[in-house]
Amino acid sequence: MSITLEENGETLLTGPVVDQADLHGLLRKVRDLGMPLLSVTCTEVHHP
Repeated sequence: MSITLEENGETLLTGPVVDQADLHGLLRKVRDLGMPLLSVTCTEVHHP
């Protein structure tokens, strides 16, 4: 995961998520840190 602080004060997390369980784990960590989640965007889909 890459963490980028945007000029508007928002934090951007980018990186590969291998499956839905991985995504749910990441979302749980964001929730546990008390960070508001603004959006989730799929940028690429890789099919094995």
